[in-house]
Amino acid sequence: MKPLTDFLTAYAEAHPAAQPTDYVKLLFQSAFGGEHLVADPAGTLERLVREAAGLSSAQRAQPWVEPLPGPICRVNLSVLQAVSPESLNKMFCLSAAEKDGDGEARFQEGIEALLNLTGEKPGLFGFSEDALRAYLTAYRAKGGGAVRHSEAFRQAYGPAYRVVRKEYAVLLPVIGAIEKLLTEKERVLVALDGPCGGGKTESARRLAALFDCNVFHADDFYLPAELRTTERLLEPGGNMHRERLLEEVLLPVQAGETARPRRFDHARLAPGEAQTVRPRRLNIIEGSYSLHPALRDAYDLRVFLHIPPEEQLERLRHRESPESFAQFVERWIPLEERYFAACKVAQCADLVISTAM
Repeated sequence: MKPLTDFLTAYAEAHPAAQPTDYVKLLFQSAFGGEHLVADPAGTLERLVREAAGLSSAQRAQPWVEPLPGPICRVNLSVLQAVSPESLNKMFCLSAAEKDGDGEARFQEGIEALLNLTGEKPGLFGFSEDALRAYLTAYRAKGGGAVRHSEAFRQAYGPAYRVVRKEYAVLLPVIGAIEKLLTEKERVLVALDGPCGGGKTESARRLAALFDCNVFHADDFYLPAELRTTERLLEPGGNMHRERLLEEVLLPVQAGETARPRRFDHARLAPGEAQTVRPRRLNIIEGSYSLHPALRDAYDLRVFLHIPPEEQLERLRHRESPESFAQFVERWIPLEERYFAACKVAQCADLVISTAM
């Protein structure tokens, strides 16, 4: 409960004009996102374009992202200076379609934290605990659900945003860069490198949902058994079969030709059967070692996804078995860190993005 209390305290200090309805809206959005707003994606885009046309200079100067508790954030329309309305609308619609299943519990937890805080710090809010309780009684009597911002909040802060999953929000600079490149080049190659647990695969999946693109995985290019010499494995990044990635994917994609990647067969420690991947305008390579010095010149956009070590370990602990987690700690993380340092991977990137949420 403490992180939620800390968030509400900071929010109250930054938004003294906020009324009970504004807090219910904030907690409702953080729990349920924008599902109730998306009935017609074409209509939501039309409304977004119309709203963007009327932005004031103050609204255009707002920071792109306003975090909320949980998996959702508010993306202010000021971001439309960097990404297209179509992409923001698609992020909004895709986010609204995702359901975590515990929205009601998160909403009620937020209401409880708000009530406790108004009682503990009566001078923090622009309303009393009694006023909040009276509002909540009326709100529940009407059946609850989504609410609008108060007029006081609108006048003070000019809210103009869409609620979006944080996984999309952290990628806003990448999305803007990709859109720009697609206006300049016939084909675009993007690399997503970074530490294990840093969100490379998830980020590629999110980008693929926004763009009509190919995604290739560096994990399909492990070094085969016959190349695992002591000399090769001592190289920073030497445990990746970078030559095969170049031959099967990067060079064909650059030429607009069909790529024929072979997924790695771990049982045989060798590549499997070739796949046929037709050329598309946007192509993403995700995975550690994708920005090896032998490969990085092939890309139009180089992205390094960063994550703090403590959050990295927490993500890996959550997703891996105890045995696999130990392997990451003892083997894979040290190998990656040696590669990042020796090959100056973050320094070569066009964008360094933190995926911490």
